[in-house]
Amino acid sequence: DIRGNTGGSADNIFKLAKRFAKNRTLVFRSVLKNGPEHNNFTEPTETWLEPAANIYTGKVCVLTNRKVFSAASVFTLTMRELPNVTVVGDTTGGGLGLPIGTELPNGWQVHFSGSQLFTPDGICYEMGIPPDVQVDMNKDDENKGIDSIIEKAIKVILE
Repeated sequence: DIRGNTGGSADNIFKLAKRFAKNRTLVFRSVLKNGPEHNNFTEPTETWLEPAANIYTGKVCVLTNRKVFSAASVFTLTMRELPNVTVVGDTTGGGLGLPIGTELPNGWQVHFSGSQLFTPDGICYEMGIPPDVQVDMNKDDENKGIDSIIEKAIKVILE
């Protein structure tokens, strides 16, 4: 359950995700901004996930919502490439690119992505990764203390 996770260390993405990888898996391609023109980017670099020595091979659901950003979105992008993983919930908030920022003389801060990440089949989800199974929190259930997203994830795992 990574709902509400706004990011963190990119190192943790692979430390955790490799525990669910049965095989070496291409999880994304990335390019870095390298010039002033709109399309000035490096050649794509492939990122592969190597399986850990001890892995879990059962069904896995990653629970997401619109408050998942940055490294947590990259984790979602990585996990969705594994065949035993289903992303359940809402589209992530995005923010997959390498953040670059500076402070302007007036004290304002400017942040932007200095890279782009693409799925192995070439899709850029910078604005958010859609779930495999879309589930909105049901207000009536929420008022009763029932989590609609986790309930759906349980059904997916038991199917």
